[in-house]
Amino acid sequence: MRRKKINKPVAGQKNLIPRRDFFKLAGAGAAMLALPRPAFGGIFAPSAGDLKLKGLARTHDLPSLPDWGPFSKKYFGVSHIPDVGKGLSFDFSVFPLLADPSAKNQLPSVTDASGVHPWEAASDLGYYSMRIESIWKDQFYTDVSFSQLSKTSRLIRLECVNQTAAPQQITLNCLSQLVFPPLHELSAEPIRLCDVVLPPDGIW
Repeated sequence: MRRKKINKPVAGQKNLIPRRDFFKLAGAGAAMLALPRPAFGGIFAPSAGDLKLKGLARTHDLPSLPDWGPFSKKYFGVSHIPDVGKGLSFDFSVFPLLADPSAKNQLPSVTDASGVHPWEAASDLGYYSMRIESIWKDQFYTDVSFSQLSKTSRLIRLECVNQTAAPQQITLNCLSQLVFPPLHELSAEPIRLCDVVLPPDGIW
């Protein structure tokens, strides 16, 4: 009868299996148990009071954000909110399209994979940038940055980098739109503005 060799743990060795392999074997549920307690965010707390949600009040609303920033729910770019009370914003995005058939020619969507990667940002959003990857593995990409010129204007800079073996034909495209508030949360359908005519005793 052969004895099966068992690898004994080395003294002082904490991890007998690489972290990546552990997540592959354990799956999401067991891997979550390996996270430190703060990562749970109070999910397994005995009561909802342990979450201390009151401390988060008024910490993530529009008044805490600047008038300009990457706020669009449609396309990567810059949004301007002139009046928070009205709920309107103006979105502007600029992006390249290549004639090369192997390029990713698609709109810079913020909800779908579109080859756009947020790159850098200042804490006050006075500057931020993104990288648009037109041909995979940085063969052709465009770095787009948005910088504050004044309270009413922004400077947009594009740097196109061609690391392919051939010259590329490029077209720069711009999208701009006035965005109305959505009909309800998690909806892209805008509120329909209309003039309401009321009877003499009507209340709106």
